Amino acid sequence: MQYHPHRTMARSDVETLIRMENFKENLKFIAQANTAERNSFTLGLNAFTDWTADEIDHHTGLLPEKNVDKVSSRSGFDPIPDTEQYFPLNNDKYDSWDWTRHYVVSRAKNQGRCGSCYAFAFVGMLEANYAIRHGTKQDISEQQFVDCSALFGCRGGNFVPCFNYMKSKYWYTQLTRHYPYTAVAQLCPTSHPMGINLGEKLYKRVPTNDEEAMKILLRKYGPIYISFNVGNRANESLLLTNISMKFNAYSAGIFDVPGCSEQPRQNHAMLLVGYGHDPTTGLDYWKVKNSWGQTWGENGLIRIRRGVNMCGIASDAYYIGSHP
Repeated sequence: MQYHPHRTMARSDVETLIRMENFKENLKFIAQANTAERNSFTLGLNAFTDWTADEIDHHTGLLPEKNVDKVSSRSGFDPIPDTEQYFPLNNDKYDSWDWTRHYVVSRAKNQGRCGSCYAFAFVGMLEANYAIRHGTKQDISEQQFVDCSALFGCRGGNFVPCFNYMKSKYWYTQLTRHYPYTAVAQLCPTSHPMGINLGEKLYKRVPTNDEEAMKILLRKYGPIYISFNVGNRANESLLLTNISMKFNAYSAGIFDVPGCSEQPRQNHAMLLVGYGHDPTTGLDYWKVKNSWGQTWGENGLIRIRRGVNMCGIASDAYYIGSHP
């Protein structure tokens, strides 16, 4: 396997050597992991194979919510009307569900070298909710929430400030064609071109660690904003390093890392879009959309083992509905 540095980046000889070593180390790890027994997923080379540990750790962006008791914006709101009637999937309605098969989930986008996962997960949820209710897709601006949700831009954010910002704008949001993504935090503009009105929204937190409830809420309200522990390298924990290396190199299959369920330190936000059962491995899974582009994972998505709160997937999740 020959290493080819990204041709669009100007690199010094020292940086090239460092990245070559990163590439070799990750290539060795991938080869060993893929030959392990009872492995339910495979790893592969991707855009992150030569990244440094610091770059990897700053490629997430979920900050902890300070007020964990703030579980909802208001009690009682409307689900998507007649979900079962308008979105039938199969005869056994409880075995599987996949919003991507109903053409309401936008493609997996790429947050680039910016810790803006929170904005992409939040916008992905808004886009899906709008498409389900109105029958048409909209490409909503992530950059608006990076710049204006009163957190730390490319250094992280979370769900509630994004929701509160949207509320402060009376449920109007900008489209990407008017407010394009730059992967760099900018000053929030004092005025915006007229966007689209999403209608008044309300949110609730999924009952903590309750995957059965999350399954029902996914079908009833649409895709769900989830928090996930993707590990990190800036520590002395072999488990967290192992989680990070496997998640970043994920290629296909059911992501299942022993011990990750006991490490609910969520540092990455993604969008839950479905669930099902994999007959090959015998595992139940969640289907999740990431924001690392379509060349990562399964066309930008990942299947994660369901039923064990893998990496804290059900520990801090939110869903939205409309005003009744």
